[in-house]
Amino acid sequence: MSTGLKIVATVCDQGATNVAAINKLKDETNRYCMHQNVENWYFGFLIEDVEIVPIFDPPHLLKCIRNNLMTKDVTFTYRGENLTASWSHIKTLYEFDKKNEVNGLRSLPSLKDEHIYPEKMHKMKVKLAAQVFSQRFAAILRLLVDYIPDNSLSEAKGTSEFLYFMDQVFDSVNGSSVKPDKSKTLRCAVSKSSAHVEFWNEAIGVFNSMKFVTKDGKLTTPPCVKNWAITLQPFKYIWGKLNTSFKFLLLRNMNTLESTFGAVRSHGVRNTNPTTIQFVSSLKTLLINNFSSIKSIGNCEITDTGDVLDNLKQFLTVNENTNPSTYFNDTN
Repeated sequence: MSTGLKIVATVCDQGATNVAAINKLKDETNRYCMHQNVENWYFGFLIEDVEIVPIFDPPHLLKCIRNNLMTKDVTFTYRGENLTASWSHIKTLYEFDKKNEVNGLRSLPSLKDEHIYPEKMHKMKVKLAAQVFSQRFAAILRLLVDYIPDNSLSEAKGTSEFLYFMDQVFDSVNGSSVKPDKSKTLRCAVSKSSAHVEFWNEAIGVFNSMKFVTKDGKLTTPPCVKNWAITLQPFKYIWGKLNTSFKFLLLRNMNTLESTFGAVRSHGVRNTNPTTIQFVSSLKTLLINNFSSIKSIGNCEITDTGDVLDNLKQFLTVNENTNPSTYFNDTN
């Protein structure tokens, strides 16, 4: 049975097992091309003669950049200027801003200790990194740099530029709408008229110039820096293949899907390797729980979820005379 979907890419984190699997698949594709006496022009790897492009999970890469910046300064070239960013500038601005909390005048009210201090940080939460690597944080920092001379953040221009750059990078791969917001032009679908490809070309150059500086002055390039560049290239490649057939490409991060799989594996009892029947059963239960817990969307109060659940009737019911193995091949 075919879903009719055509896989063009696969997304994973940069764990050693995943990287090894990708490299092995690429090696197999290269050997196949050599055996066929053809040039290997593929960006990804072949599975049953279909190219699949590997992409590293952008939220995971964002967290890794944040984790490195907490312990090491970063040097980079941005718009022709050699710059340095430091976590100490971020910490200083946060502590300045927090002093205004007693007056109710904080400029960054969403930021808390868990965003800044490693010992209080939930390092798996993407939003903690995204809220620091933000346009707002960068703008406030830049104001202090440009208009208040001789303060402790006078040298923080590089940090401001780095935060803004990372905010744009994450926006460009995490669009949630077809049309852009006026202040966030990259947080939208990729289209022929959008600025994504031009920005990605620039961003790849920035990542290629990026070096982290250890406490003893040594320059290092963590895998996440290289993998950001590796990930932006496939996005360009995929859009180049699809733009003749599609008007836009909406990129979303994988956190929602990852959370869904995690919820399925944790449903009832911890089951890290569910059978197909167990997976479908858990997914149905989670869907029902999710629908029944809906309270409101925006200013609209939802008073009756019956119609929505009725639409799931065919999905949620199986003819009692039907053998489940007709639909599911349980190989476990």
